[in-house]
Formats: sequence, structure tokens, C-alpha cells
Amino acid sequence: MLGSGENDMFLIAMNVVGYSDQALGYGTIWMTAYQTYSRGRLRLSTRSPEIDPEVRFMMLSDERDRVRMRDGMRRLSEFKQHAAIGKVADWVGFGNPLAASKAVPPKDEHALDEWMLNNCYDSQHAAGSCRMGPASDRRSVVDLDCRVIGLAGLRVIDCSIMPEIVRANTHLTTVMIAELMAERILN
Repeated sequence: MLGSGENDMFLIAMNVVGYSDQALGYGTIWMTAYQTYSRGRLRLSTRSPEIDPEVRFMMLSDERDRVRMRDGMRRLSEFKQHAAIGKVADWVGFGNPLAASKAVPPKDEHALDEWMLNNCYDSQHAAGSCRMGPASDRRSVVDLDCRVIGLAGLRVIDCSIMPEIVRANTHLTTVMIAELMAERILN
């Protein structure tokens, strides 16, 4: 949809949302998009390594992501109406089942966008803050050997070098990057 690749969006079912007695009684089904177009920002506010950088994900800031998330939310709404889900669920809603609010996403497109901005969250797969690319590209932070451009003796070897997020969990891709770079460095 709108230039995104195949296998870009999927449903995830999880039977554990926490380890307290209350949380162990719940499961969840959620929708996610891996190929996102919204771009966030990472900014250093100080030279001190002890102070965290300012990170702004700016999720859903690109219309292409909002279109796909609207579609995903509509599909989840239809999915929760299925009889098989009703047989095993005491409560079917959107958001955290342990939260006090059991908000349901609105049908109106603009209201749905606002609802998503307030209720959707990342799935901990941020990448691309140290983008790999040629030194001539101002967005590049590391070269093809993971060396920080303009700073001798420092390499970045993790998922932050990915120019785009992969359409899978980032762990195995990051391990592959590390193995390849370890081999290159040793040779």
C-alpha cells in the first residue's frame, strides 16, 4: 500500500502482557507496521555521556503510515467481532487491558488519527539513528565499514546503522551485522 513492501504489516498474538497475577490473566492481539515512513529525531543536548540524548520518534507523522494504521485498526475492529475471539475473551478492547480506560477507536478518519496518536506506541525496534551511507550524504553517520564519518577510531555496529528498519525483528539482523563486521575487522 502506498509504496510499502509486501509483508509489511501483521498481527501479533501474545499470551503474556506482564508477570503479575492480574497480567497473567490477559493476552493481546495487536497490529504493527514494520516499513514505516515517519522519521524521528535524535539530538544530543550536551557533550556529557551521562545525559541521555533527546529522542523523538514522531510516529505517524507521515500520511503513508497513518493510512496503513487506519486500515490495520479497522481490521482489528473486524477481527475482534469474530465468534472465535468472543468464545475465549472476557473483554475485547484496544490498548492496554490493564489500563483503566477501555477506549475504542473512533470510526471518523480525523478522530481515528487523533486516537492513534494518543494510543499507539512503538514496539522497541528503533533503528537508523547512525545511518550507514556515503560521506557525501549528509544523513550518513557511518561508512560501509561502520566507521563514524569524520571521527577516527570509532565504529558503530548495531541496528542504528540500518538506513531503514527491516521487516522482521531487529535482533537477528543486528547479530548478522556484528558477525560480518567482526570478520572484516579481524581480516
